[in-house]
Amino acid sequence: MGYEYQSLQALLLITPTGTNSRIYIERFDDVEFESGDEKILIQNKFSLNDSSKITAKDEAFWKSIGNWISLIESGIISEEEYHFLIITTRDTDDPLILKLTERSETRNNRELLTELIEFAEENKNKNKKTEKHIRKFLKMKIPSRISLIEKFQILVSQANIKEIQEKINSHLSEWSYEEYLDEFLNSIYGWWYREIIKRLSENINEPLTHNELVETIQHYRDRQSAKALPIYLEKLKKPEKLTAAYSDFPFVEQLEQIDLEKSSIVEAMFDYYRAYEHRSSWVRNLKQISEKLDDYDEELVEKWKSEFKSINRKIEQEKITNNNELKKLGLGLFEWMDKNPFYPNLKLERDIAKTWLLKGSYHLLSDDCRVGWHPNYKKLVGCKNEN
Repeated sequence: MGYEYQSLQALLLITPTGTNSRIYIERFDDVEFESGDEKILIQNKFSLNDSSKITAKDEAFWKSIGNWISLIESGIISEEEYHFLIITTRDTDDPLILKLTERSETRNNRELLTELIEFAEENKNKNKKTEKHIRKFLKMKIPSRISLIEKFQILVSQANIKEIQEKINSHLSEWSYEEYLDEFLNSIYGWWYREIIKRLSENINEPLTHNELVETIQHYRDRQSAKALPIYLEKLKKPEKLTAAYSDFPFVEQLEQIDLEKSSIVEAMFDYYRAYEHRSSWVRNLKQISEKLDDYDEELVEKWKSEFKSINRKIEQEKITNNNELKKLGLGLFEWMDKNPFYPNLKLERDIAKTWLLKGSYHLLSDDCRVGWHPNYKKLVGCKNEN
């Protein structure tokens, strides 16, 4: 139970943090957390009996201090380089422990050290389990004791295993489609435990990093993307009043400007409708999909820009001014998209869906004047968007 608490506490620490954060398990301490120049040694004190309160007489309290002193005196770490933290699920009403729960910058560390020394002197011979750790503390050089206390904090009444999992799940759920959340969470937890076991069993002195976690999250998110972006192709039928609903939309006006035949315009309306409905549903149900759809659209725009520039070069070189010729060039640009679609990296449930999604997304972009077909589409349609 203690190892599970320790592993989950480590995952909770690294999940929401920055790209340069990293975690060591059972290297110098239960958990070692690093982020930039900050380094923290963490002792996790999980208790099934949360009603028992932690006191300055506890073996766990002095054992933690003793372990840190051993690391300092052996030269493995420097008390000036590290912070020292005890995390416990237990509460306290002990005056010394209560002072140690305060942030270092808000308490009188000199006064606290004096009280701790007095307590240690009074209790050094009272408990064999704490005696060696207390004596080690009392033998410590004064500057080192001061530095240790200044970097030492205790967090009491901290989350238990269930509560930690709830916090982790809250962070991770933002990356997953709701329908497949349990599968996604099980995959992340499974990876995390495997990595910890591997490092402990094979004595691998390498950290688990925030970047590794994000890469793993993205891996499992991509694996579920085929299921996470559901397609309602069979259910989503062409509305009876489709033409009336979209006849005044800018994307339709753009298609009319290049003399696209009526039947093709109706098909374009249906592509627009399917793309709009699906994209709206995905955004409502999957928090992280908006950025991915933005990247998808950006790739569509970049591909279109390349083709549009080619058309404009042709117009300049051949000095084309006749509107019928310009319409033909616009129709050719539309057919480039319509007949030979490419597929940006957005995984869907079925390949068949990609064609209408791409076409419908182009019509959504066209409706916003981010792309167009007629060489003079901005003037003809009255686009306000100049991007």
